[in-house]
Amino acid sequence: MPHIYNRIAIQERGIIVGRYLAGDTPKRISEERGVPSGRVYAYIKKYETCHSLEDHPKPGRPSSYDERDKRAVLQDITNHPWTR
Repeated sequence: MPHIYNRIAIQERGIIVGRYLAGDTPKRISEERGVPSGRVYAYIKKYETCHSLEDHPKPGRPSSYDERDKRAVLQDITNHPWTR
């Protein structure tokens, strides 16, 4: 069974890094924000190395259809909602 990760919003990541830059310790930030300390350290490290808190694009299979195909399907559903 795959792991389900609870992502922390980018705003919360910014608060974590901002508090660290303001002088709070990672342990204190972790306790007060309710975020695991490992994640606090990871966000700090990511900010220090990449100067960003955005997620990198995830690998995976590319979509098998493009925007044109998506529009065509939506248009067909809109024009003929009761057909199969």
